[in-house]
Amino acid sequence: MVIEKMNDIRPHTDMAEKINKKNLRIVINTTYESAGTKVCVDDLLPRLEAAGHSVERNNWEQYQNFDVALFMSPDANPRRAKHKNPEIVTGIMDPKIATPALRQNLADADFSLVSSLEQRDAIMAYNPNTLIYFMFPNVAARPKVHRHKDKVIIGYHGNREHLLCFYPHISRALDRLSAARSIELWTVYNIKRHGRWTRGLPKKTPVRHIQWTPNIYEQKLAQADIGIVNNAIPASPGLRHRVTRPLTRYLRTQVYPYDQDDTVIRFKYSANPGRIYPFAQLGIPVVADFTSTNGWLLGQDKRGLLAHTQAGWYHALRRLADSPDERQRISDGLRRYIDTSCSIEINFATFNKFLLTQVNHARDATAPAA
Repeated sequence: MVIEKMNDIRPHTDMAEKINKKNLRIVINTTYESAGTKVCVDDLLPRLEAAGHSVERNNWEQYQNFDVALFMSPDANPRRAKHKNPEIVTGIMDPKIATPALRQNLADADFSLVSSLEQRDAIMAYNPNTLIYFMFPNVAARPKVHRHKDKVIIGYHGNREHLLCFYPHISRALDRLSAARSIELWTVYNIKRHGRWTRGLPKKTPVRHIQWTPNIYEQKLAQADIGIVNNAIPASPGLRHRVTRPLTRYLRTQVYPYDQDDTVIRFKYSANPGRIYPFAQLGIPVVADFTSTNGWLLGQDKRGLLAHTQAGWYHALRRLADSPDERQRISDGLRRYIDTSCSIEINFATFNKFLLTQVNHARDATAPAA
Protein backbone atom coordinates (compact mmCIF):
# COMPACT_ATOMS: atom_id res chain seq x y z
CA MET A 1 0.00 0.00 0.00
CA VAL A 2 1.43 3.39 -0.95
CA ILE A 3 0.73 6.73 0.62
CA GLU A 4 -1.75 7.82 -2.06
CA LYS A 5 -3.95 4.86 -1.17
CA MET A 6 -3.98 5.89 2.45
CA ASN A 7 -5.19 9.32 1.40
CA ASP A 8 -7.82 8.24 -1.09
CA ILE A 9 -10.68 9.46 1.08
CA ARG A 10 -10.13 13.04 -0.05
CA PRO A 11 -11.29 14.33 -3.44
CA HIS A 12 -8.58 12.81 -5.61
CA THR A 13 -8.41 13.99 -9.21
CA ASP A 14 -5.86 15.10 -11.73
CA MET A 15 -7.21 18.66 -11.64
CA ALA A 16 -4.06 19.87 -9.90
CA GLU A 17 -2.15 19.20 -13.10
CA LYS A 18 -4.45 21.61 -14.95
CA ILE A 19 -4.05 24.57 -12.63
CA ASN A 20 -2.92 27.65 -14.50
CA LYS A 21 -1.16 29.16 -11.53
CA LYS A 22 1.11 26.68 -9.83
CA ASN A 23 2.98 29.28 -7.80
CA LEU A 24 0.70 29.90 -4.85
CA ARG A 25 0.77 32.73 -2.35
CA ILE A 26 0.73 31.07 1.07
CA VAL A 27 0.61 32.47 4.60
CA ILE A 28 1.39 30.28 7.62
CA ASN A 29 -0.06 31.81 10.77
CA THR A 30 0.82 30.45 14.20
CA THR A 31 2.67 31.45 17.35
CA TYR A 32 2.34 27.93 18.76
CA GLU A 33 5.59 26.11 19.52
CA SER A 34 5.72 22.31 19.48
CA ALA A 35 7.37 19.36 17.78
CA GLY A 36 4.50 19.50 15.29
CA THR A 37 5.29 23.15 14.54
CA LYS A 38 8.89 22.22 13.79
CA VAL A 39 7.76 19.81 11.06
CA CYS A 40 4.64 21.59 9.79
CA VAL A 41 6.10 25.10 9.74
CA ASP A 42 9.88 25.29 10.11
CA ASP A 43 10.62 22.28 7.89
CA LEU A 44 7.67 22.68 5.50
CA LEU A 45 8.18 26.37 4.68
CA PRO A 46 11.45 26.03 2.74
CA ARG A 47 10.03 23.08 0.82
CA LEU A 48 7.05 25.18 -0.24
CA GLU A 49 9.41 27.94 -1.37
CA ALA A 50 11.58 25.46 -3.28
CA ALA A 51 8.43 24.28 -5.08
CA GLY A 52 7.93 27.82 -6.39
CA HIS A 53 5.39 29.17 -3.92
CA SER A 54 5.77 32.47 -2.08
CA VAL A 55 5.38 31.97 1.66
CA GLU A 56 4.94 34.48 4.48
CA ARG A 57 4.69 33.87 8.22
CA ASN A 58 2.32 35.50 10.67
CA ASN A 59 0.45 37.99 8.53
CA TRP A 60 -2.87 37.90 10.36
CA GLU A 61 -4.57 40.82 8.57
CA GLN A 62 -3.90 40.81 4.83
CA TYR A 63 -5.56 37.56 3.84
CA GLN A 64 -6.68 39.18 0.59
CA ASN A 65 -3.06 38.86 -0.58
CA PHE A 66 -2.94 35.06 -0.33
CA ASP A 67 -4.33 31.95 -2.00
CA VAL A 68 -3.81 29.68 1.01
CA ALA A 69 -3.72 30.16 4.78
CA LEU A 70 -2.24 27.40 6.92
CA PHE A 71 -2.63 27.26 10.71
CA MET A 72 -1.51 25.14 13.62
CA SER A 73 -4.55 24.06 15.57
CA PRO A 74 -4.23 25.94 18.91
CA ASP A 75 -4.37 29.45 17.42
CA ALA A 76 -6.12 28.76 14.10
CA ASN A 77 -8.73 31.22 12.85
CA PRO A 78 -9.96 30.05 9.43
CA ARG A 79 -13.25 31.93 9.83
CA ARG A 80 -11.45 35.28 10.04
CA ALA A 81 -9.37 34.40 6.98
CA LYS A 82 -12.53 33.55 5.02
CA HIS A 83 -14.17 36.78 6.17
CA LYS A 84 -11.24 38.77 4.81
CA ASN A 85 -10.94 36.71 1.62
CA PRO A 86 -13.84 34.38 0.70
CA GLU A 87 -11.70 32.70 -2.00
CA ILE A 88 -8.80 31.78 0.28
CA VAL A 89 -8.20 28.08 1.00
CA THR A 90 -7.66 27.36 4.69
CA GLY A 91 -6.00 24.34 6.25
CA ILE A 92 -5.28 23.26 9.83
CA MET A 93 -2.14 21.23 10.45
CA ASP A 94 -2.04 18.62 13.22
CA PRO A 95 -5.65 19.35 14.29
CA LYS A 96 -6.78 19.06 17.91
CA ILE A 97 -10.34 18.43 19.09
CA ALA A 98 -10.17 18.81 22.88
CA THR A 99 -12.42 21.90 23.11
CA PRO A 100 -15.52 23.18 21.28
CA ALA A 101 -13.46 26.07 19.85
CA LEU A 102 -10.86 23.72 18.37
CA ARG A 103 -13.57 21.55 16.87
CA GLN A 104 -15.32 24.58 15.38
CA ASN A 105 -12.10 25.83 13.81
CA LEU A 106 -11.57 22.42 12.28
CA ALA A 107 -15.09 22.44 10.84
CA ASP A 108 -14.55 25.95 9.42
CA ALA A 109 -11.34 24.99 7.59
CA ASP A 110 -11.31 23.68 4.02
CA PHE A 111 -9.00 20.80 4.90
CA SER A 112 -6.78 19.39 7.60
CA LEU A 113 -3.33 17.84 7.62
CA VAL A 114 -3.14 14.81 9.92
CA SER A 115 -0.27 12.52 10.81
CA SER A 116 -1.85 9.07 10.93
CA LEU A 117 -4.86 6.88 10.25
CA GLU A 118 -5.74 7.17 13.93
CA GLN A 119 -5.82 10.97 13.86
CA ARG A 120 -7.73 11.04 10.59
CA ASP A 121 -10.42 8.75 11.95
CA ALA A 122 -10.81 10.87 15.10
CA ILE A 123 -11.38 14.15 13.27
CA MET A 124 -13.68 12.78 10.55
CA ALA A 125 -16.76 14.03 12.39
CA TYR A 126 -15.53 17.63 12.10
CA ASN A 127 -13.71 17.75 8.77
CA PRO A 128 -13.58 14.73 6.45
CA ASN A 129 -11.35 16.47 3.89
CA THR A 130 -8.01 15.31 5.25
CA LEU A 131 -4.55 14.42 4.01
CA ILE A 132 -2.23 12.10 5.89
CA TYR A 133 1.08 13.94 6.02
CA PHE A 134 3.69 12.03 7.98
CA MET A 135 5.32 14.49 10.34
CA PHE A 136 8.86 13.22 9.98
CA PRO A 137 11.67 15.36 11.44
CA ASN A 138 14.64 16.13 9.22
CA VAL A 139 17.25 13.51 10.08
CA ALA A 140 20.12 12.78 7.71
CA ALA A 141 20.52 9.18 6.57
CA ARG A 142 23.32 7.33 8.33
CA PRO A 143 23.54 3.65 7.31
CA LYS A 144 24.48 1.33 10.14
CA VAL A 145 26.31 -2.00 10.05
CA HIS A 146 25.08 -4.20 12.91
CA ARG A 147 27.57 -6.42 14.68
CA HIS A 148 27.61 -8.58 17.79
CA LYS A 149 27.83 -6.48 20.96
CA ASP A 150 28.33 -7.49 24.56
CA LYS A 151 25.96 -4.71 25.65
CA VAL A 152 22.93 -3.86 23.50
CA ILE A 153 21.62 -0.30 23.67
CA ILE A 154 17.86 0.12 23.38
CA GLY A 155 16.88 3.65 22.41
CA TYR A 156 13.76 5.77 22.93
CA HIS A 157 13.01 9.34 21.87
CA GLY A 158 9.82 11.34 22.31
CA ASN A 159 7.60 12.78 25.03
CA ARG A 160 7.99 11.90 28.68
CA GLU A 161 4.31 10.88 28.64
CA HIS A 162 5.15 7.84 26.53
CA LEU A 163 7.86 6.87 29.01
CA LEU A 164 5.26 6.91 31.79
CA CYS A 165 3.40 4.31 29.70
CA PHE A 166 6.35 1.89 29.69
CA TYR A 167 4.90 0.35 32.83
CA PRO A 168 3.92 -2.39 33.15
CA HIS A 169 4.48 -4.20 29.84
CA ILE A 170 7.65 -2.64 28.45
CA SER A 171 9.44 -2.05 31.77
CA ARG A 172 8.89 -5.65 32.84
CA ALA A 173 9.91 -6.97 29.42
CA LEU A 174 13.15 -5.00 29.64
CA ASP A 175 13.87 -6.37 33.11
CA ARG A 176 13.26 -9.90 31.88
CA LEU A 177 15.60 -9.30 28.96
CA SER A 178 18.27 -7.80 31.23
CA ALA A 179 18.34 -11.10 33.14
CA ALA A 180 19.30 -12.88 29.91
CA ARG A 181 21.83 -10.46 28.47
CA SER A 182 23.49 -7.09 29.07
CA ILE A 183 21.30 -4.19 27.91
CA GLU A 184 20.96 -0.49 28.61
CA LEU A 185 18.00 1.82 27.94
CA TRP A 186 18.78 5.27 26.54
CA THR A 187 15.86 7.71 26.79
CA VAL A 188 15.88 11.00 24.86
CA TYR A 189 13.25 13.52 25.92
CA ASN A 190 12.89 17.13 27.05
CA ILE A 191 13.98 16.84 30.68
CA LYS A 192 14.39 20.59 31.16
CA ARG A 193 10.81 21.30 30.12
CA HIS A 194 8.91 18.32 31.51
CA GLY A 195 11.09 16.96 34.28
CA ARG A 196 12.80 13.64 34.78
CA TRP A 197 11.07 10.31 34.25
CA THR A 198 10.78 8.77 37.73
CA ARG A 199 7.70 6.54 37.70
CA GLY A 200 7.39 3.08 36.17
CA LEU A 201 11.05 2.67 35.18
CA PRO A 202 12.54 -0.81 34.74
CA LYS A 203 13.98 -1.94 38.05
CA LYS A 204 16.87 -4.07 36.80
CA THR A 205 17.79 -2.35 33.54
CA PRO A 206 20.24 0.58 33.59
CA VAL A 207 18.53 3.71 32.28
CA ARG A 208 20.32 6.72 30.79
CA HIS A 209 18.36 10.00 30.68
CA ILE A 210 19.42 12.27 27.80
CA GLN A 211 18.26 15.84 27.23
CA TRP A 212 16.67 16.36 23.82
CA THR A 213 18.42 18.81 21.46
CA PRO A 214 17.92 19.36 17.70
CA ASN A 215 21.05 17.34 16.88
CA ILE A 216 20.58 14.59 19.43
CA TYR A 217 19.58 11.98 16.86
CA GLU A 218 22.95 12.00 15.15
CA GLN A 219 24.94 12.69 18.32
CA LYS A 220 23.45 10.09 20.68
CA LEU A 221 20.51 8.14 19.32
CA ALA A 222 22.59 6.79 16.42
CA GLN A 223 24.47 4.64 18.95
CA ALA A 224 21.35 2.61 19.76
CA ASP A 225 20.97 -0.92 18.43
CA ILE A 226 17.18 -1.22 18.80
CA GLY A 227 14.49 1.46 18.88
CA ILE A 228 11.27 1.48 20.89
CA VAL A 229 8.21 3.37 19.59
CA ASN A 230 5.28 2.96 21.99
CA ASN A 231 1.88 4.64 21.73
CA ALA A 232 -0.37 2.48 23.92
CA ILE A 233 -1.69 3.89 27.18
CA PRO A 234 -2.22 1.29 29.92
CA ALA A 235 -5.99 0.83 30.19
CA SER A 236 -7.56 0.14 33.56
CA PRO A 237 -10.38 -2.43 33.46
CA GLY A 238 -13.79 -0.78 33.41
CA LEU A 239 -16.60 -1.64 35.82
CA ARG A 240 -18.24 -3.98 33.30
CA HIS A 241 -14.97 -5.85 32.81
CA ARG A 242 -14.49 -6.19 36.58
CA VAL A 243 -17.94 -7.72 36.88
CA THR A 244 -17.81 -10.01 33.86
CA ARG A 245 -14.25 -11.31 34.18
CA PRO A 246 -14.87 -13.52 37.25
CA LEU A 247 -17.91 -14.96 35.48
CA THR A 248 -15.97 -15.83 32.34
CA ARG A 249 -12.78 -16.97 34.05
CA TYR A 250 -13.98 -18.99 37.05
CA LEU A 251 -17.56 -19.90 36.25
CA ARG A 252 -16.90 -20.26 32.52
CA THR A 253 -20.04 -18.26 31.84
CA GLN A 254 -20.31 -16.60 28.44
CA VAL A 255 -21.11 -12.90 28.81
CA TYR A 256 -21.34 -11.94 25.17
CA PRO A 257 -19.34 -10.29 23.66
CA TYR A 258 -16.79 -10.30 26.51
CA ASP A 259 -14.10 -12.90 27.03
CA GLN A 260 -11.50 -13.29 29.76
CA ASP A 261 -8.67 -13.04 27.21
CA ASP A 262 -9.88 -9.95 25.33
CA THR A 263 -7.18 -7.41 24.47
CA VAL A 264 -7.94 -3.79 25.28
CA ILE A 265 -5.74 -1.16 23.63
CA ARG A 266 -5.91 2.57 24.35
CA PHE A 267 -3.86 5.28 22.65
CA LYS A 268 -4.01 9.01 21.93
CA TYR A 269 -6.10 9.90 18.89
CA SER A 270 -3.09 11.86 17.64
CA ALA A 271 -0.84 8.79 17.78
CA ASN A 272 1.52 8.98 14.83
CA PRO A 273 4.51 7.17 13.33
CA GLY A 274 6.81 10.20 13.31
CA ARG A 275 9.14 8.70 15.92
CA ILE A 276 9.84 5.74 13.64
CA TYR A 277 11.54 7.92 11.03
CA PRO A 278 14.74 8.89 12.92
CA PHE A 279 15.37 5.23 13.71
CA ALA A 280 14.87 4.35 10.04
CA GLN A 281 17.31 7.04 8.93
CA LEU A 282 19.88 5.87 11.47
CA GLY A 283 19.61 2.20 10.48
CA ILE A 284 18.05 1.10 13.78
CA PRO A 285 15.34 -1.62 13.82
CA VAL A 286 12.12 -0.74 15.61
CA VAL A 287 9.76 -2.52 17.97
CA ALA A 288 6.42 -0.73 18.26
CA ASP A 289 2.97 -1.42 19.63
CA PHE A 290 0.27 -2.18 17.15
CA THR A 291 -1.56 0.96 16.29
CA SER A 292 -2.83 0.82 12.73
CA THR A 293 -0.27 3.18 11.22
CA ASN A 294 2.63 1.47 12.98
CA GLY A 295 1.48 -1.82 11.51
CA TRP A 296 1.15 -0.33 8.04
CA LEU A 297 4.66 1.17 8.11
CA LEU A 298 6.47 -1.69 9.79
CA GLY A 299 4.70 -4.79 8.51
CA GLN A 300 5.19 -7.59 10.98
CA ASP A 301 8.59 -9.28 10.51
CA LYS A 302 9.31 -7.36 7.32
CA ARG A 303 10.34 -3.86 8.37
CA GLY A 304 9.83 -3.95 12.13
CA LEU A 305 8.32 -5.92 14.98
CA LEU A 306 4.98 -5.28 16.69
CA ALA A 307 4.13 -6.08 20.30
CA HIS A 308 1.57 -5.33 23.00
CA THR A 309 1.82 -7.72 25.94
CA GLN A 310 4.80 -8.08 28.25
CA ALA A 311 5.66 -11.39 26.58
CA GLY A 312 5.27 -9.85 23.13
CA TRP A 313 7.67 -7.02 23.96
CA TYR A 314 10.17 -9.40 25.54
CA HIS A 315 10.33 -11.82 22.62
CA ALA A 316 10.52 -9.02 20.03
CA LEU A 317 13.34 -7.26 21.88
CA ARG A 318 15.13 -10.56 22.57
CA ARG A 319 14.93 -11.53 18.92
CA LEU A 320 16.70 -8.36 17.83
CA ALA A 321 19.12 -8.23 20.76
CA ASP A 322 20.36 -11.75 20.04
CA SER A 323 20.89 -11.35 16.29
CA PRO A 324 22.84 -8.60 14.53
CA ASP A 325 21.79 -10.19 11.23
CA GLU A 326 18.13 -9.80 12.14
CA ARG A 327 18.73 -6.19 13.21
CA GLN A 328 20.36 -5.54 9.84
CA ARG A 329 17.59 -7.19 7.83
CA ILE A 330 14.78 -5.39 9.64
CA SER A 331 16.43 -1.95 9.62
CA ASP A 332 17.43 -2.19 5.96
CA GLY A 333 13.90 -3.20 5.02
CA LEU A 334 12.39 -0.24 6.85
CA ARG A 335 14.77 2.22 5.26
CA ARG A 336 14.07 0.89 1.74
CA TYR A 337 10.33 0.99 2.30
CA ILE A 338 10.29 4.59 3.52
CA ASP A 339 12.63 5.70 0.73
CA THR A 340 10.32 4.28 -1.93
CA SER A 341 6.89 4.85 -0.37
CA CYS A 342 6.72 7.74 2.08
CA SER A 343 10.01 9.60 2.33
CA ILE A 344 9.94 13.30 3.22
CA GLU A 345 10.25 14.10 -0.49
CA ILE A 346 7.38 11.80 -1.49
CA ASN A 347 5.37 13.08 1.46
CA PHE A 348 5.80 16.69 0.34
CA ALA A 349 5.07 15.94 -3.33
CA THR A 350 1.75 14.40 -2.30
CA PHE A 351 0.93 17.43 -0.15
CA ASN A 352 1.89 19.88 -2.88
CA LYS A 353 -0.43 18.18 -5.38
CA PHE A 354 -3.19 18.07 -2.79
CA LEU A 355 -2.78 21.80 -2.10
CA LEU A 356 -2.98 22.70 -5.79
CA THR A 357 -6.10 20.56 -6.09
CA GLN A 358 -7.75 22.32 -3.15
CA VAL A 359 -7.07 25.74 -4.67
CA ASN A 360 -8.43 24.60 -8.02
CA HIS A 361 -11.64 23.31 -6.44
CA ALA A 362 -12.07 26.60 -4.56
CA ARG A 363 -11.67 28.61 -7.76
CA ASP A 364 -14.20 26.41 -9.55
CA ALA A 365 -16.66 26.90 -6.70
CA THR A 366 -16.36 30.70 -6.68
CA ALA A 367 -16.19 31.21 -10.46
CA PRO A 368 -19.27 32.92 -11.95
CA ALA A 369 -21.54 30.69 -14.00
CA ALA A 370 -21.07 30.91 -17.75
